[in-house]
Amino acid sequence: MDLKQQLSRIQYIDHLIRSKQANSLRDISAKVNITTRQVQNILNVMKDLGAPIKYNEREKCYYYEEDKKFVFKYE
Repeated sequence: MDLKQQLSRIQYIDHLIRSKQANSLRDISAKVNITTRQVQNILNVMKDLGAPIKYNEREKCYYYEEDKKFVFKYE
C-alpha cells in the first residue's frame, strides 16, 4: 500500500470516528473495505500520531477524547 492510500484511509477512519459512524472494528472494516486487522493497525498508527482514540463499551463506538481531526496537506 502506498502512502497516499494509507493517508486516505486514516482520513476516512478519522471522519467515521468524528461523525460517530465508527461502531466496531467490523463496522469500520466493512466501510473501508479492509480487514479488521488492518483497521486495528491503522488505529494504532493514529494513536501513535497522538490521536486520543477510545472505545465506549456501553455505546459500542469509537470516539476521540478531544475535538480534533487529522489534516494532511502541504503549506
